[in-house]
Amino acid sequence: MTASSSLTIFTVTSQGLVQAVAALMQAKVKNGALPADYLLVNTTDSPYPAASERGLRELHLPGWTRSAAITQALELSPAGAVYVDPEAVLQTEGWLHLLQAKAAASGAAAIGCQTLDTSGLILSCGRNLTTRLGIREHHANIGWNDYDFGQFDRMGPVDSLAGSLIFFTSKALVSGALLDKNLSPKTAVLPRAFPRWLEFDDYCMQLLSRSLTCEVEPAVKCIWLGGLEKTHELSPDILSTRARYYAYWRKKWGWDPEFPCHHHIRAKWGHTPICRAFADRLLQPLDDEPLVDILLPTWNNTAYLSRCLDSLAQSEYRAIRLYILDNGSVDDTADYLSRLQKDYPFPIEVARPPVNIGVPAAMNWLAHISTAPLLLRLDEDIRLPKNWLRPMIELLRANPYAGAVGPKFIADDASRKVVCSEFRLWPDRGPHFGEDDGPAHSRTTFVNVHFGGCLLYRRRVFEIAGNFDMRLSVISWEDLEHLMRARAAGFDVIYDGSLEVEHPLKALREVRPIHQANCRANGIKVISLWGSDSFEILERMIDQSALTIPTR
Repeated sequence: MTASSSLTIFTVTSQGLVQAVAALMQAKVKNGALPADYLLVNTTDSPYPAASERGLRELHLPGWTRSAAITQALELSPAGAVYVDPEAVLQTEGWLHLLQAKAAASGAAAIGCQTLDTSGLILSCGRNLTTRLGIREHHANIGWNDYDFGQFDRMGPVDSLAGSLIFFTSKALVSGALLDKNLSPKTAVLPRAFPRWLEFDDYCMQLLSRSLTCEVEPAVKCIWLGGLEKTHELSPDILSTRARYYAYWRKKWGWDPEFPCHHHIRAKWGHTPICRAFADRLLQPLDDEPLVDILLPTWNNTAYLSRCLDSLAQSEYRAIRLYILDNGSVDDTADYLSRLQKDYPFPIEVARPPVNIGVPAAMNWLAHISTAPLLLRLDEDIRLPKNWLRPMIELLRANPYAGAVGPKFIADDASRKVVCSEFRLWPDRGPHFGEDDGPAHSRTTFVNVHFGGCLLYRRRVFEIAGNFDMRLSVISWEDLEHLMRARAAGFDVIYDGSLEVEHPLKALREVRPIHQANCRANGIKVISLWGSDSFEILERMIDQSALTIPTR
């Protein structure tokens, strides 16, 4: 067959002729009058006799694998090509014009669409493989299992595209990128064990490695008949098969697609758009004496608050401003703060909402009115040593991709028990509460989350990862979830076990039942937001990276 001089719209008979022809004819109907060449790539044993009368060209390649068939079709389409999966049903009138307009406006080499399942839930609006939590479908697919209410109307570049529909522009076709047969199923029919769209993920990575980009046109929508996949329901045999594909990917690209380490990806691909979201974009240089805005919500706790602020006043580091939100207190907090503002060694600004708005909203309020390059979240029941702040600032300075650093929390009584040290989410979740202190708690290391009672952030974390999630009011888990977002965006989080601050030794059982219930409910919310496998993925990302922080 000779190459087409027109843009080619094609499908491959991976699920049989009837479904492939139906997908191609639906694309033809929805395209309207815009000229294109419609190509049926037939990998079955028998040719399709009605191809010409339906306005289709047929490329008969009996027994060919899907990747080989798609590659052949692309080679015959130098003017550009659109692959339509047999399980994709296009819904948008004039879809090709929209894709071409997106390509012209963005300069992207490949354009995808918004893919929905049969119930109208979003299956994919592009794929992020390097940010979020890796290649598993519910993490990689943007918008997964959500409804479309316009939240993706303005999208930028993405890592990859769902294989339901992809417009390969002439830029892509002359780039040298090819579908890798080692990351494609060995048959035309897609086996369930094969990671869906993996060969397209690899193709898009090849484009990005050549300084090209991929984007999505959310106005173009298709229904995917394949349905949603739940990774936790897959059998061990399927997961084992997928692990072999991922091992090949790891060898080829230098990073694990299931547990991506941003340091490894930056080391190899930092000069390309593969790292566009977590390389220079994250960096925030610091002055010699950067200003630190301390954000402190308080509620009906003058005794602890005065102790905390007395210790803060003794800080050796002096480039400090203090922002306090009096969260609906009905005790003497307002009078105490009014007196304190007159002669406190650091400037104090007090916000007073009329009611208690919860800790997440209070932190967002204070972060919004502050302006310093560094923000420190401080709880009212913390007692600080004199030299507490500069070591954390220097850790951020020495680790340019670190977005937050926190100290060890020690009981403020004679027991000197650990309140929180190196916090892990998996396999055993917890902050080592109530353990005896010792060398195991005193190292400095990368972590995923840390207790928010005394946590120093770069402002860049809030600009990229966003604010605290107000669905996690009144308090509990909002600090952990926020750091999970920072980690997924590419920031590091550091635990400094050589630095100690004091905190009351409180067990969960000593807290009021309503607060226990709030804590447990928020934990369920976080798991629902992130997926039941998120804790394991985050911890394995750190464990497999084998990165260390030089001791001071």
